[in-house]
Amino acid sequence: MATEMNELDVLFPNHKVILAGEEIQLRPFPFGAWPEVIAKAAGIVQIVIDAYQEHGRQAFDVSLDQDNFHMGASTFQLMVRLFSEGGDNLLDILAICANKPRAWVDALDGDDGLTLLAGTLMVNRDFFSRRVLPKFQTLLGGLPGQKENQETPPVAGRKSAGAKSPNT
Repeated sequence: MATEMNELDVLFPNHKVILAGEEIQLRPFPFGAWPEVIAKAAGIVQIVIDAYQEHGRQAFDVSLDQDNFHMGASTFQLMVRLFSEGGDNLLDILAICANKPRAWVDALDGDDGLTLLAGTLMVNRDFFSRRVLPKFQTLLGGLPGQKENQETPPVAGRKSAGAKSPNT
């Protein structure tokens, strides 16, 4: 039974952290939250796509160990962009992962907020890298101007799927 639980932990990672003096169980987004998370992530998904294309799964290189976290340089760059460009939608997503109201997330100290973001990326890396990104890449691959049967992701080299050049 212990082996089954360890395998489940690998498939569906949970992580406990202390935030605002309270033990919080961070968990992968439940299926019922996917529509809300995907809708809120739609505005910031290009940031994640860019990081994933440039760094692969290393963009989500986050490790939380006894309430301390470690992240790679590419993950730090991703986090900065998520905060600066993701705004309210990002904070709403963090509230969903922590199963807390948005006001609770807003009131966190900076260190706790970063720990929450790092933990959210860690426990949901498969959600982003294996579920969300491929779907968006498939959708973007069907847009006019995309070559069929590309071996690289359809959005490779693009900095923003929604950005328009000054001439268009």
